[in-house]
Amino acid sequence: MAKIKVYVDDNFHYQHEDERYLLGESGTVEEAKAASKKLVDDFLANELAASPDQTAEQLYNQYVVRPGSIPDRADCVALCEAAVPRTLQ
Repeated sequence: MAKIKVYVDDNFHYQHEDERYLLGESGTVEEAKAASKKLVDDFLANELAASPDQTAEQLYNQYVVRPGSIPDRADCVALCEAAVPRTLQ
């Protein structure tokens, strides 16, 4: 069975393919999605640890301005909202 390759594009250098890197290879779509979600979750966790009072919108803005993959905005906002404790939203 063919492996699914998951690549990450840097938001700062989105037009430069040499800035793209291989996150990993997965045997299933579910594994590829999980690896991608972990990348975003790790970023959000680090941002929240540094500034725990951020809102979901602030996290989203941090994510799209910093290096990382560019997911669909609705997906990213949903991930950001899930990462922010309800008392901070």
